[in-house]
Amino acid sequence: MKKRVLFFVLIAIAIIFLLIEGYFLFFNENEDGFAGIIKDIVDRIQNDKSDSASQQTYSGGSSSEDSAGTKGNQPTQEQPTTPGCTLQQIAYAIGNLVKNQTCNAYQNERCVDKTIKCTADVINLDYDVSGIFEVKFLFLDQEKTMEDAFDSTSSSQTLQPREEKVFYSQTQITDPELAAKDTACFYQTMNVPKKEIC
Repeated sequence: MKKRVLFFVLIAIAIIFLLIEGYFLFFNENEDGFAGIIKDIVDRIQNDKSDSASQQTYSGGSSSEDSAGTKGNQPTQEQPTTPGCTLQQIAYAIGNLVKNQTCNAYQNERCVDKTIKCTADVINLDYDVSGIFEVKFLFLDQEKTMEDAFDSTSSSQTLQPREEKVFYSQTQITDPELAAKDTACFYQTMNVPKKEIC
């Protein structure tokens, strides 16, 4: 019986110690404390949402249509207007990539001219910041890499906070050899609005 009581007393002391330590860490104004760690985690989550599977946030994604996306080259020369603050991309989601192909002309039951249209849903996940989002669509032979894209076009739109819009692009393939092949569509996130984090 004494061992059981001693065990519960030790557990209670450990819990009280952890609560007190957690209290001081959480309410410590020093950025290196627990509050600073939580802030860093939240900032990373907002910046890394593009890695989720169904709604790609932040930098691109893929679809079940054998198409995918990547992060484009974004200039980082902007400076915050408030000293001590930093500029960070707002949280966003991009996904639901859809590719539609229409054959415009056949020759001996083989497609020799086709139109490909790709769409992707972009959602501004921020509650305060609106801005211009730009998505670049790349079209390529299914067996090639993105560096071998035969066409690319950009689509840009302004999204208000929490707004969702469909971005789209299309291309026409008039080369009979290329039109007869399976074609893939990829996207790159080229521009995402930023906000000051202080």
